[in-house]
Amino acid sequence: MEKHGARLERHLIQLALDRTGGNKTQAAELLELSPRALRYKIQEYGVGYTGSSMEAPVGRPELPSMR
Repeated sequence: MEKHGARLERHLIQLALDRTGGNKTQAAELLELSPRALRYKIQEYGVGYTGSSMEAPVGRPELPSMR
């Protein structure tokens, strides 16, 4: 079973990629990661740009509400 932290991290990476149109450099900046670290995590989690949030504003990804 996947740990909650890893699932949240994977979700935030996916959000950042979608919000930046798949631009990994911009996504890394949003997530405060080096581009190299982001590439490693993309490979580790098997995530990529899905094109599902093209109209979402570029900015820091919001954490999902825990309420």
